[in-house]
Amino acid sequence: MALTDVTAPKIDLYAAKRVLAGRLMQNTTQSLIFRDGYGVTEEFSNDVMAAQLRILRHRRPTIVSRALDDANNGGHFNTAGAAQPSTKEYGLDLLEIYDNVVDIPTVLENMINIGVLNLESQGIEDQLTRLMNAYTFAKQIAAALTYDAQAGVTGVISYDASTDSLTDKFFEAHLKLDEGAPNDDIDVFKQEGRVAVFVPTAKQKLLVDEKSVFEVGSSRAVQLLEVGSAGGLETAPETNVTGYFGMLNNTPLHLLSKPLITIVESYLGLDAGDLDGILGMVVASEATGRGVAFANNIKVVDSQAGQGVRLQPLTRWGVEVFIPEGIRLIVDSTFTNPVAEDGTLDIVANNARTQVFA
Repeated sequence: MALTDVTAPKIDLYAAKRVLAGRLMQNTTQSLIFRDGYGVTEEFSNDVMAAQLRILRHRRPTIVSRALDDANNGGHFNTAGAAQPSTKEYGLDLLEIYDNVVDIPTVLENMINIGVLNLESQGIEDQLTRLMNAYTFAKQIAAALTYDAQAGVTGVISYDASTDSLTDKFFEAHLKLDEGAPNDDIDVFKQEGRVAVFVPTAKQKLLVDEKSVFEVGSSRAVQLLEVGSAGGLETAPETNVTGYFGMLNNTPLHLLSKPLITIVESYLGLDAGDLDGILGMVVASEATGRGVAFANNIKVVDSQAGQGVRLQPLTRWGVEVFIPEGIRLIVDSTFTNPVAEDGTLDIVANNARTQVFA
C-alpha cells in the first residue's frame, strides 16, 4: 500500500514541499519525587531474585523507673524479672515488575534519521519513573483511606473552600503528625522527613488565594509570587522536574500531576475521577517503606524476531505503608471515601486495573 497521499500537501493546484523535522517534540516526565528519608524509607537491592525485604524495628524498652522505700518493689534490689529486647517486623514485597521487552527493527532505523534505540531507552526510564511515583502514591492514599474507614477513626482532613483556609489545613496535617504513633514507638514523626504534595488546583490556592501577599504587604512575599514559590527564593521551582514549588513550615512542597492521579486510580481499580476530591497530603518518611530490585541497566540483545535489537528492561519494586498515621490526606469537603466502613483498599490485580497507562 502507499506510504502516504503523494498529492499532499498542495496549495491551490501546486504541490508544496514536505520534510521530516530534524528535531522531535520532547516529552516531559515528572521525576521521582520521594527518596530515602524524603517522604519514604527505602531499601535497595541488586538481587533481582529476592521477593521480599524484611525490615526490623527494634522495639522501645517498656521498663519504667521505680520508687525506693515503696511497698511494691521498693527495696535496694529490683525484684522485677529480667527484660529482653524485642523487634517488630515489617514485610516489603517486591512483586511489581516492569519487564516487557521492546523490539527495534534495523529497517525501521534505516528509514528515519532519528536514534530510535536511544529514544526508546529513555522512554522506558521515564515510564518507570511515572509508574513508581504513581505506585507509591497509590499505596499511601490507599493506606490513609483504609485507616480513615475504621470505625471511630478520622484519618483525613476535610477542607471546605467556602469557610476554610487550605494553609490552615496544611498546618493541621502537621499537627496530626506531631501526635506520632505510640503503637509503633513514634512519639512524633520527624520534621526533616516530611514532604507535602498537592494537586494543581490546591497549589494555586496555596500560591494565590491563601493569605494574599498583597494584603500583608510583604515585599518578600511578592517576590515569592513572582517566581511561583510557596516559600524559599534560594531554590527555583522545578515544576517540570520534580514538581517542587517551595517550602512551607520547613516542608518541601511538590506538585502531584493529574496524569499521575489517573495512574493511581488505575492501580487501585478505581474509576476515573474517584480521587478528584483529594487535594494533597503531608507524609512522614517513617510511615512508608519502598524497595527496588533492579538490573544495573537495560539489557540490549539481538532481536529474536529478525534483524534488529531487543531491549530487555527488568525492574521490580514494592511499597508498603507501615504506619498509616504518618500519612495525612487533605480532601475537599465533598469527597466521599470509596472504602466502606472497616473495609480495605489496596493495589488490585492486573486485569482489574481500570485505566490505560497513557
